Parts: sequence; C-alpha cells; structure tokens
Amino acid sequence: RTTVLVLGDARTNYHAPREDVLAAIGRRAAHLYWLNPEPASALDSGDSVVGRYAPSCDAVVECRNVRQLRAFVESLG
Repeated sequence: RTTVLVLGDARTNYHAPREDVLAAIGRRAAHLYWLNPEPASALDSGDSVVGRYAPSCDAVVECRNVRQLRAFVESLG
C-alpha cells in the first residue's frame, strides 16, 4: 500500500473543499500526510480549510523549510 503526501496550504479560494475526495484517497492509501507551508497560527484562517481535511490525514504537519521537512521524514522512521 502506498503513502500519499499532500503539499499545499489547504486554501480553497472560496470553492467547495471536497473533503470527500480526500477521504476517499485516504481510505485507499496506507498513510496520508498533509505538509502545509503555513505557520500553525494561520491554519484555518481566511479560506484555509485544513481542519476539515485533517480527519482524513494521519497527520497535518507544518513544513515551511528543509529543517521541518527533515524532522517530518525522520519521524516516519
């Protein structure tokens, strides 16, 4: 089974978020992680709907730089 990495800010540009689609992907994958470049303080602000996507994810991780990316990868090991 596969691991899915979603890279993005979870902003919808005020369109329907379609969390059902992400949930379907999550059900088919062994793991689903969302790597979000925004600081944790900005999550779910404005048109960010990461909180609606989070239930389908194994983890939502702030990933703004190489240090954070490395920490995420090491946490998988």
